[in-house]
Amino acid sequence: MNRLRREKLLRRFVFLLLFVVLCRSFWPLYVTPWGAQRAFQRQYHWGPGQVLCQEEGQREYRLLAWEGDTALVVLQRWGPFWMAEGNVPALLMGENGLLYSWRSWGGEEYELVVYGKTEDNRISQVEVEFLTGETRRQEVTSEGGFLLVESRGTSDDFYVKTIRGLDEKGNIITEDVIIKR
Repeated sequence: MNRLRREKLLRRFVFLLLFVVLCRSFWPLYVTPWGAQRAFQRQYHWGPGQVLCQEEGQREYRLLAWEGDTALVVLQRWGPFWMAEGNVPALLMGENGLLYSWRSWGGEEYELVVYGKTEDNRISQVEVEFLTGETRRQEVTSEGGFLLVESRGTSDDFYVKTIRGLDEKGNIITEDVIIKR
């Protein structure tokens, strides 16, 4: 009886080990944000990126990594596991010292993430204006990064009209108009 029990436990252990190895190969989840960042960057032959900012949203925790003119947002979902957001690093757009990109997607609630880096030391805040006329501001970190997370009820609220770089007093230093209306 004891021998049968040991064999059964050994079979379960081997199955569990095989399952973990297979899941690790196909499931891009990591225990630390830096593990997800490094693994993702290795896939695209860039990095290691510099971590510019971290943001805790309603459903997950995000970390923005930067290398050259590309950015990567790493997020935490499903408990302690981290994964890279999206399929490829974003090539940032913009000029006049403000580089940015964004992603939006739906689910239970639509979500928008605007992120990037400023190369102009005068810019201390980034302002995003939506087509609805609403604006959101995000402070720029000491490393020059910004990561704005916005959750809304409908996808129509996610059209970004303008992105502005502001100084400490709120004066516009640079402005990129994305949708002209």
